[in-house]
Amino acid sequence: MDTTRPYSELTLDGTPAEVVVAPGRARPVLTAVRQQTAALLACEGVGVMQRALDTAVAYAKQREQFGKPIGSYQGVSYQLADVYTDLQLARSLAYRAAWAVHTGAEEKTEEAVAAASACVSEVAPSGCERAIQALGGIGFTWENALQRWYKRAQWIASWEGSATNWREELASWLLDA
Repeated sequence: MDTTRPYSELTLDGTPAEVVVAPGRARPVLTAVRQQTAALLACEGVGVMQRALDTAVAYAKQREQFGKPIGSYQGVSYQLADVYTDLQLARSLAYRAAWAVHTGAEEKTEEAVAAASACVSEVAPSGCERAIQALGGIGFTWENALQRWYKRAQWIASWEGSATNWREELASWLLDA
């Protein structure tokens, strides 16, 4: 879906092997990598959503309909206000996840990453959709960057499952604690 993040193929024919993690000790390393990746993707999702909101707000201030900026109409302004409030929650959770991963706050990392990922997986695509709605038909054309941010938000939301998967993981962690 997101052609700006292509996959590649890695071939290691004849490359000497080197033990990076001792046998039986990979789980904590893979867990740490997963947590770091999820925290970074949550931060990226916040950035994508912020850019989409900025674009929609600028357009809503500039585009006029019936002699008034379209941002003065409730149908547009309320949608963008909702994106803003969703964005602030997502940003707070993403920063907390990044902090937990960075500081190694092990007792908080799993919960912080799951909460941030669940939130961003849900609100980033939704925020981009609302921004596209504010721009109307031009919002999803190839000429407009919003369509790329929307695809990136969907890619981030689908990494490691969905918001539902992250909420299940969060609930499991909280109930086991």
